[in-house]
Amino acid sequence: MEEDSTMNDYEVNSTIHEEDSVFSNLFEAESSSVNKPCSSWYNSRMIETDEGEICWIPEVEEDVRPVKGQVFDTIDDCIEMYERYAYQAGFDTRLSTQKKTNSGVVRLKYILCNKEGKPQGVSIDTLNHENSGKRVRISSLQVTGCEAHVIFKLIEGRQSYILDEFQEKHNHQLNSVEHRHLSRRQRKLGISEMTFINKVSTSNIGATRAHHIYSNMLGSYKNTHGTVNDFKNYKNKINCFISSSDAQMLVNRMENRREHVPNFTFEYKVKDNSELECMFWADETTKANFKEFGDIISFDATYRTNRYNMMFVPFTGIDNHKKTVSIGAGMLRDETTDSYVWLLKAFLDTFGSQPKMVVTDQDAAMKKAVALVGKRMFDNTDFKKKFNDIVWNISLSTKTFEKRWAEIMKEFKLEEHPWFMHMYDIRSTWIPAYFTDLPMSGLMRTTSRSESENSFFSNFTSGGAMLIQFMMSYESAMERQGSRLEVLDHQTHNKRPPLQTPLLIEEHACNVYTRTIFLLVQKEIYLGSWRCSRHSVTSGMQGCDVIVVKEIREVKKNIQKVVVGKKKDKNVEVVEDIKIVDPEEAEDETENETGMGSTTKTVEKVYTFQSLHVQQIPEKYILRRWKKDLIPPGMRTRRYIGEGASSEECERMGNELHFMVDVCVDILQKDEEKLSHFVEKVRALKDEIEAAHSNSRSNDHDEAIERFLGVTKPSNNDVQNPPVLPYKGCGKDSRFKSLNEKVTEKYLKPKRKCRKCGTLTSDHDARNCEKKKAEKAKAEAVAQALEKLEKK
Repeated sequence: MEEDSTMNDYEVNSTIHEEDSVFSNLFEAESSSVNKPCSSWYNSRMIETDEGEICWIPEVEEDVRPVKGQVFDTIDDCIEMYERYAYQAGFDTRLSTQKKTNSGVVRLKYILCNKEGKPQGVSIDTLNHENSGKRVRISSLQVTGCEAHVIFKLIEGRQSYILDEFQEKHNHQLNSVEHRHLSRRQRKLGISEMTFINKVSTSNIGATRAHHIYSNMLGSYKNTHGTVNDFKNYKNKINCFISSSDAQMLVNRMENRREHVPNFTFEYKVKDNSELECMFWADETTKANFKEFGDIISFDATYRTNRYNMMFVPFTGIDNHKKTVSIGAGMLRDETTDSYVWLLKAFLDTFGSQPKMVVTDQDAAMKKAVALVGKRMFDNTDFKKKFNDIVWNISLSTKTFEKRWAEIMKEFKLEEHPWFMHMYDIRSTWIPAYFTDLPMSGLMRTTSRSESENSFFSNFTSGGAMLIQFMMSYESAMERQGSRLEVLDHQTHNKRPPLQTPLLIEEHACNVYTRTIFLLVQKEIYLGSWRCSRHSVTSGMQGCDVIVVKEIREVKKNIQKVVVGKKKDKNVEVVEDIKIVDPEEAEDETENETGMGSTTKTVEKVYTFQSLHVQQIPEKYILRRWKKDLIPPGMRTRRYIGEGASSEECERMGNELHFMVDVCVDILQKDEEKLSHFVEKVRALKDEIEAAHSNSRSNDHDEAIERFLGVTKPSNNDVQNPPVLPYKGCGKDSRFKSLNEKVTEKYLKPKRKCRKCGTLTSDHDARNCEKKKAEKAKAEAVAQALEKLEKK
């Protein structure tokens, strides 16, 4: 490029002081007429025109600098060339005017410096109360009227473009080399960044943490395309894309899944105004869980999982590893009776039968009221201890419970208390003494299992999530849960615990039960072998033998037993029990979690089996729910592939490719020459693939979002988003307000004249005026002084 002859070199006064380091870095003081770079870290040189204007001209490699008359095959090649030049020069570009032929072919294209244009003024009058609260937006872009640009024209008779005009002078300082990563080109999020943001969002990782993690993975923030704000903007773009179509997109996604995934159930209900009200869903894994572990379930609503404040209601069971598993889930707009009736009906219609027992918490408002009423008793008496002793004591009979309940109510004068009267009326639904015939499977306390499940889901969900984002987080949580249980299945088959006795019945238990359950049974087998002995054997009715078993075990001191010895623990005594065991009647006894009865009865049964030379646990004592291999391998972690998403096999191969590239980079990371050669090979392969699939590949962010969500955005919404409702029992906004916010609110508050002090203010009135308080205090002081004088 020939430079304009009207331009003169900018000369810096040689009298600049050495301490003026800022200017000495910007300019290199020389009196010669040769242009010099401004600084070692700025790729530009500064010149001054005859009119006295200062301009900057980029200094880049010659093969990157645009040359007037250059020819390009496509308009995309033109844009790519100028953006590459702008990146090295240190400025951003903006696409501008574009003209097309009648056939739709671009014939003229302007590309400008991003600082082109003039700043627009903003009119703000702070004395006007109507707009005094307005704030001037601080833009991140400062336009300076820069005239640097290029113009590309279509060559007549050819499908090529020529660089018709190139203006390289800028009226602003260009970015330094160290700030290249902050240029608009480098901050543009690529497919890697967008995919990473999408995937980690299903684990409740926001944009800020996602940027920090991704930057650490790449080794530096400079290697990451985009700043924290760019990551946040992409998250906001997803929310804006979903916006009013949230409920409809969720319904479409779930219906697509119901259509293509075997044995998947999805039901929903809308109000008269088409707003989403209730949902219930269950896949083949949750149905298999209900079949094997659905004898006793619990459910409890949890909050703050989505921006509409819909209650999330997971149904929970205990699997054969004694771990929490999901048995379907629902969402409710409110906690009314009608909503729960609909949800439970959907549950019964899906599974075809009801569990033996359902455990749930009481209403939260009721629990709060009880806490307020009983606070005095809990703090000042032993009511809590006595009450818990009868409520959670699984060894009490119903008659004993009723007797002790009456005693406690009388002692603390609660006979007429409405809540305790109501709870006593429904005692058969919540007191363990009334359902001792059912194995609880670890679900004795709702707060320990349901709240644990809710805590687990909170690691994946966010209170500000859209409904469809919540569903993706739920699926991620289910995959995590299934992966954890598959690890336990693998350990059951590959980590056999050492046997503690030579009994064949112990080996049989190891082959039947999961590893977790076997460790419990193994303890009972060991105790039965060493703590029990045969006291006597007599012939019973119908030719059956009755075995009298003597067991030595540890009990608390307050239990009346015959003491045969003492241990070091002062709270424990070793006692001797004599039990009569009839093997034929053992089937009718209460079963514990392993199916063999309470701990004491299990020990007795083990010894009885040993006495009768039984080598395997009889089938009637083995609960199916504790056996191995109840859920088919792979079912728990089977994934749903939505619309436009890659298949599971393609995803696997993609991950394998990432692994191979990482291995190659690790091997070559200290050999710059070989690593550069490897990069060139990969770049050439990338260009070849992009050229072959140029028509099928799209850079549209909306399409990328639809691929991530697994559903396309509908043109109309038959199902409307639910309104944002407050959480049940939530109080007022208790956040701390900033000083500026307080001052603004005080300024905008209407002012009135105080009748007492005459001040125009919004702080007080005549009732709480400081002048009134001072006069009252003065009057009281005078009255007290007079009273003292009168006494004297």
